[in-house]
Amino acid sequence: MPFDQLDLKRAIAGDERAMQRLWSQSKMSQNELDQLGQGGAQSKLFSAPLFMREQLQRIFMETGTTTVLVSHDLEEAVYLADLVLLLSRHPARIADYVRYETPRPRTDETLSQPDFVTTKAHCLEIFQREVRRA
Repeated sequence: MPFDQLDLKRAIAGDERAMQRLWSQSKMSQNELDQLGQGGAQSKLFSAPLFMREQLQRIFMETGTTTVLVSHDLEEAVYLADLVLLLSRHPARIADYVRYETPRPRTDETLSQPDFVTTKAHCLEIFQREVRRA
């Protein structure tokens, strides 16, 4: 079944049915879906961002479209982006540009690779520096 980008938009907006349709298209087995359902809302909240990362990455790879994502999650930003722009507090300005050019597809193993850990730590240092300035 082809991926439905409209379902992704609806799922991001909180549509449970769209999220279920996307999960059914993911690589999750029926057993994993059943376990997710038994885990309740906390389990779904934890799994949804991981699933969305997978789907966004697939869109990037299939379309080659330049995309701007806004995130408050440094791990997500580094994982999904090739270039992370870190902003200062009010008034917002670009505090730094950080490149992360690990080839796609990026996987769960990417999160523990030394270059990922180093890049995320560098972003955190910049973020903390900006918080202290305010």
